[in-house]
Amino acid sequence: MSSESIEEVLGLKLFGSGEWVFAGGADLDWWLIGPLGRLERANVESRILSEEGSIWRTGSYAARRHGRFFLLASSEEALKKAEGGWLAAQPMGFELGDLMVSGDLLIYRKQGEGAVLGALRELDGHILAEGRAWGGAGWEKLISEANPLPRPVGDTDASLPYLRRSAPWGPAGDPLPLAASFGQKNSIMRVWSDGEYAVYAQVIAPSAVSTSP
Repeated sequence: MSSESIEEVLGLKLFGSGEWVFAGGADLDWWLIGPLGRLERANVESRILSEEGSIWRTGSYAARRHGRFFLLASSEEALKKAEGGWLAAQPMGFELGDLMVSGDLLIYRKQGEGAVLGALRELDGHILAEGRAWGGAGWEKLISEANPLPRPVGDTDASLPYLRRSAPWGPAGDPLPLAASFGQKNSIMRVWSDGEYAVYAQVIAPSAVSTSP
């Protein structure tokens, strides 16, 4: 699977726009969710998804409607796996804007009743990792499994460009309290949590990003 092959089948430019969320499984299954309206405008055949319960098959891929979005999977079997899986596990109605960076790389991890959904992107040489965790095992362990960036050490009030500073909203619509802020000059991480739900944001500056092959 490549981003180019997916874009060719859908007739859309997906990656880099921030409107799409992609998840890949260890068994090579993958899923992509995006705005249904854009897909229907780009590909006439996909309009079958406007019919309740319909499945759109294109090549080896399969898609179904999920509210205002479509869910595309690597196969019809993978599409069935999404029922009751990471998509249904969202603590709020699934909105692409809930992921703060809306990155093209999405990482999902589940442990018991807890889960974490994170995104990663690059912006002007800075590496951004942001996401949310909920339920079960507590945010520290869940975030360590979902965030691929090395966690900074120490405690600092330093700031970096693109680091989220304002408190994000929790499921109840209230701002989450700051739970942790640590790092050093070139790598900062902040976590907001009410105990059950957490949001994290981390930025690594260009000077801290390895350029070795």
